[in-house]
Amino acid sequence: MTPKPSAPQVHIETFGCQMNESDSELVRSMLKQEGFVFTPDRERADVLLVNTCAIRENAHKKIYAHLSELKEMKSRRPLVVGVLGCMAQNLKAELAETEPLIDVLAGPDAYRQLPMLLSNALEAQEQGFAGKGFALDLSEYETYEGILPDRDNGVNAWITIMRGCDNFCSFCVVPYTRGRERSRDPEAVLAEARDAAARGFRQITLLGQNVNSYRDGEWDFARLIGAVADVPGIDRVRFTSPHPKDFPPALIAVIAAHPKICKHIHLPLQSGSDRILDLMGRGYTGDDYLALVERIKMAIPDVALSTDIICGFCSESEEDFQDTCRIIERVRFDSAYIFKYSERKNTIAARKYPDDVPEHIKGTRVARLLEIQRRVTLERNRDYTRCHPLFSSRHGQNRWEHHRSLGEGNRFVRARDLHYKTHLRRLCSHPLRKVNLRQVQSTTDFLPLSYRLSGTILRVHLQWLNTFELPSGQSPESLCSTWFPLTVGFNHPSSTETDQTYRSINELLNANRLISNESLTDILITSMLLKAIITTRV
Repeated sequence: MTPKPSAPQVHIETFGCQMNESDSELVRSMLKQEGFVFTPDRERADVLLVNTCAIRENAHKKIYAHLSELKEMKSRRPLVVGVLGCMAQNLKAELAETEPLIDVLAGPDAYRQLPMLLSNALEAQEQGFAGKGFALDLSEYETYEGILPDRDNGVNAWITIMRGCDNFCSFCVVPYTRGRERSRDPEAVLAEARDAAARGFRQITLLGQNVNSYRDGEWDFARLIGAVADVPGIDRVRFTSPHPKDFPPALIAVIAAHPKICKHIHLPLQSGSDRILDLMGRGYTGDDYLALVERIKMAIPDVALSTDIICGFCSESEEDFQDTCRIIERVRFDSAYIFKYSERKNTIAARKYPDDVPEHIKGTRVARLLEIQRRVTLERNRDYTRCHPLFSSRHGQNRWEHHRSLGEGNRFVRARDLHYKTHLRRLCSHPLRKVNLRQVQSTTDFLPLSYRLSGTILRVHLQWLNTFELPSGQSPESLCSTWFPLTVGFNHPSSTETDQTYRSINELLNANRLISNESLTDILITSMLLKAIITTRV
């Protein structure tokens, strides 16, 4: 639908996981079809939507702080505020009673009702009275078929292949916020992949709370991911997240065999203790997990493995924690997301188990695991640089075409000890990268250097380090001189932070004329004390 001149302007801010990012793309698509227009400037918006996350307490705190900012904005001018997503679903009563600024609440299964809810709220506001609209019913069928997401231009396209979860892990709120599992029609998924390829996206990431339980008739996840990887124009396929309890041999086989499926598997461990895993309701033991890792490594020797770990779950003892440490040492993950346990309202754990591990113990255990993981990552990346000729210090002819699959496992490699101009020249030699070497004066301009390799399409990313919450016990200076781990949250800034950074990066690049912006469609800035970390990424 063509927007009317007076069409209401909408600004959407997204918190949380990739699924929320994908949902925000659906919301944009549905609202645009009904004549709403979107603005990157929230000061110009008539409607401000906040797509929320409920997975941890820290996410709640961020969103409540954000709502406080919006309260001040709404006191100055007319504004319809809508809260969407998992937090809206899980805390609907609390939000409706304690946050009078909220005009619309909509859960993850109710986005088709958003155009009506927002139109009613805008009309009520014009007439001078409060008109609130809530849509919070969970659905057994909603998969948003027939709606193509409204994506920003870039390299990667998220495609949600299923919604909800039937696992009911005791710590997890997802079954209560996103409902029961239901899989999308495989032909609809493939049509969306073909549409993404036609629009220039070269990577597909398949999303689901438990992707390897995908099932639609004769289609399982192994068949689906292979079919998506066969779509012409798609060069790489990724997925997140699987569950260790039902990781079938057929899926391992297709990942190993298909050249376009990236050799990276995010395999959530959560705990290495059998007792804690049983309390969590995970459905596997530590030995089961290690046996799965062994099968994966036998089929995919150079696989990159990442994981999720919760520290301080109910009644976790030092012995339980040591079991987790031992598995990290044995598996040797490339990276890990490590978090303190955060009790979630309405979960099985909240109803059955006391949250009895003191906060300072949780924090200490997180710091200890992070230290182990940083050491393991350092050792893994040193091994990686030794076995790939790209990292030799010799000048030579362009090697990019000889390393088309290099780095598809999302590895981080620090290049501080390598000749920086050699590597900048290699970046220059790639047809999609332009760097003006005459502007490079000394190694202090680029210390520490860090290359993240993910295939042959390279991106230079720079993102302000001090915009992130640092792990316990870490200073910005120490992070600048060590590996930059996934646990800092580097990969998933909020859309608001991204929008703000897009504007500032253009000014920076234009002023310094150091890196051409022509082919950079996904640039972020990372810097601390003017020491840039340069990474490459697809």
